[in-house]
Amino acid sequence: MIPRIEHVDDNQGQVAGALLAARAALDALTDLGPWQASDAEITDLVVQTEVLSRRLAGVQLAAIAEGITRGLPYSAGLGTGRSAPGRWVRSLIPITPGDAG
Repeated sequence: MIPRIEHVDDNQGQVAGALLAARAALDALTDLGPWQASDAEITDLVVQTEVLSRRLAGVQLAAIAEGITRGLPYSAGLGTGRSAPGRWVRSLIPITPGDAG
C-alpha cells in the first residue's frame, strides 16, 4: 500500500507538492467513475491513462536511478554489489526480482 500524503508544508518541497497534486487528480478520476463519462471521454480516458501510466513509469525510473546514484541501497544496508539496487527497489515496492533487475 502506498502511504497517503495528507498535507504539504513549506519544508517538504516541490516533489511532495507534485505528488499530492497527482494523487488528488487520480482521486478525482476515481471518484467520478467512467459511467459518468461521454463516449468521447471514455475513449480519451483509455488513451490518456496509458500515456500517463508510461510517463509515471519514467518518473519512477528516474527516481530509482537518482536513489542509486545517491547510494541509497548502501545506506539501506543492502550492500554495494550488482544486485543491491534491485534489493533496494524490492524493499520499497512489491515487485519480483526480475522486474527489479
